[in-house]
Amino acid sequence: MLANKKEIFIKNRENWKITIFELPESDIFGKKFVAECIKEPDLLKTAWFCQNQGEAYSRACNLVDEFEIQQERLRIFMEHYAVIKDLYLMIIYLSNGDKHNHYLNNNREKSKENFTSVSCCNGFDFEIINGLVAEGLLELSTTKKSMTMKKKGMKAAREVLQKTNIDGVNRLLEQREYHEEYINYKSQLDIMEEQEEEE
Repeated sequence: MLANKKEIFIKNRENWKITIFELPESDIFGKKFVAECIKEPDLLKTAWFCQNQGEAYSRACNLVDEFEIQQERLRIFMEHYAVIKDLYLMIIYLSNGDKHNHYLNNNREKSKENFTSVSCCNGFDFEIINGLVAEGLLELSTTKKSMTMKKKGMKAAREVLQKTNIDGVNRLLEQREYHEEYINYKSQLDIMEEQEEEE
């Protein structure tokens, strides 16, 4: 049936070519229109068995748009992951302790011979978080399950990131350039808090 399909029209959408076909026979619901969406070099999406040409084209556009949205989400995720992955690795590595096998060769001393890994807890080291809170870089919620980073913490984080040599960091900082405006702006409340700290 698909081999004998008849081409009705072709339209371009972004970098996609959408072709609407009419099949020689309809399905049990009377639907006999199909749309093929092709993006070079080898992407193919198909909208199957539609009632009419308009429905086939509309479903094809939805397929194409949804695919492009997913690709954009993936691109953004990969950009962030490329930076965050290294940061997480550094934080986990630096904030946790060495793990040793105390029973290896009956040796209870910590040594390179019985070293097994760097231990990793589910969450950050509580003392480090407390230190950041004490410095005013973070605020913990009352349940201590979530954290808020305000101006002082954001400024410190951006300064650390600017000093790193990780691919993609500059792009992420540029995307959040508006944070600089937020950090440097002083509201009446900020001025009052500064005056209280000075007293």
